[in-house]
Amino acid sequence: MTSAALAADADMGLWLPSEADVAALEQQLDGKLILVDSLGRFDSYERHYAGITKSGVKLIEGTLLSTAVFTSASPGKIIEAEPYVFIMSVLGRRPSCGLVEVEYNPQTKTVTLIDCKL
Repeated sequence: MTSAALAADADMGLWLPSEADVAALEQQLDGKLILVDSLGRFDSYERHYAGITKSGVKLIEGTLLSTAVFTSASPGKIIEAEPYVFIMSVLGRRPSCGLVEVEYNPQTKTVTLIDCKL
């Protein structure tokens, strides 16, 4: 979802997640996210995190980019005030978990979405 689309939806608000909340999310992901071996370890992904609000509930949205698939990506964690928007044509590519979207509820400390996109 683009920043303009987020602004247009009155129910969604943006906020900056804390380092502690992102660390708790990553601790859960490291155990739950089984990545394709050829794409490297979880910590080899460029990991973007931002806070969003859906129906009054604060969530952390993450976009993870494999440095094996996206050679311009750099491993590491980036905490941002707005969700990372990634646009790419995927024609001719087979799914490989090169791009992963995640959602985490810091209040309940639960991962609510893990979605392998590429």
